[in-house]
Amino acid sequence: MDTIDISANGPLWEVTIDGWFQGTFDSLTEAYETAYRLSDERNNAEIVVHGDTPPA
Repeated sequence: MDTIDISANGPLWEVTIDGWFQGTFDSLTEAYETAYRLSDERNNAEIVVHGDTPPA
């Protein structure tokens, strides 16, 4: 099963699937919405969030 990772990178959030870069987002909400859509496309792949919320 694929794993979708959302990782803090400074003030941005990066989404990857099994290490393959999918995009950079300004907010955790945008990143999670994308990860959720990708999870649905990949038979409910697990979504894992890494890192703390970046400062505003």
